[in-house]
Amino acid sequence: MELKISQSLLKGLLEYRGGESCGLVFKAKYIDGRYDLFPPSDVQNVGAWFEYKATGSIPKNGAIPEPVYLSRKKDVSGNPELGADYRLMEKHVAHFKRTMDTYGFKILEVGKDIKARYHIDDDVRQGIVHKLSKLYPDIENVMDNLVVTLTGTEDIRVIGLKDVTAKDSNGFSQVVLKEGQEAIIDLKASGLLSDKFNPYGWSLDRLHEKVKLVTQPIQYKFIEILNTGRNLPFLFLLFHQKNENDCRIIDFRCDETSFEEHKSFINNAIMNLLYYQKVGYEARPTMDRCAECPLKNDCKYKAEVPPIDIFYYSSQP
Repeated sequence: MELKISQSLLKGLLEYRGGESCGLVFKAKYIDGRYDLFPPSDVQNVGAWFEYKATGSIPKNGAIPEPVYLSRKKDVSGNPELGADYRLMEKHVAHFKRTMDTYGFKILEVGKDIKARYHIDDDVRQGIVHKLSKLYPDIENVMDNLVVTLTGTEDIRVIGLKDVTAKDSNGFSQVVLKEGQEAIIDLKASGLLSDKFNPYGWSLDRLHEKVKLVTQPIQYKFIEILNTGRNLPFLFLLFHQKNENDCRIIDFRCDETSFEEHKSFINNAIMNLLYYQKVGYEARPTMDRCAECPLKNDCKYKAEVPPIDIFYYSSQP
């Protein structure tokens, strides 16, 4: 048996176990690999189109992102005019290329799939065996034949054409990338570059709390360490979807403790995936969630009326 664990699966499993998502949707996406059932939202398509125009990278579904055009407006050449969101991101394409040239980031590859074999430590293995022995009478054999592969897709792999430095929060100069050194760059379009509280907000003040954002760079760095022993620089290039002048770069750094915590994240995921493989994934229907779900037409759990919540009131604390 092989378990393929991506950073998206880790975050999706965290949401499912926290009661934030439906298990049937999780299974369709991450276990059955039915990504074709989940087309990008309008906002996601803008981001995918921006990445394609900036780097030439095509999404995993193999389809070139198509922009939205205004049917009644023409540009200076007489062609249909791009929608406002796409026109703004077209300006960011120029910002991206200028940024890459200015810092000397030479692109080596785009859209590169990465993977690494993950070794389960003996004490972790025994813990899984103990907890799942009732579900799996042959759990020892299952663990002997289990292959765990960490996966990911790098937006951009670059090599530095010159030394690049920046000042940290204490005002000290730090090397970001050395000449001849490789780095991983993740390209993102977001309207939350200054947001402190949204789980997808990029404000540095609370970025350390944003599991949905920090899991990706830690996973990709960890894969590189497993494969080559190198802890490569990881840079987020952020471009605001509503402000053509708001662009930011985050040099994401983490220490050995972060990788140990990530291993715990992975180990828990392995045990949970094996558990759910036996007991199944729970449907969690709500009218709002089911209305937009691509599984709704064939789902016997689809919610068409609101559930009843029981609430006990007490005047005593």
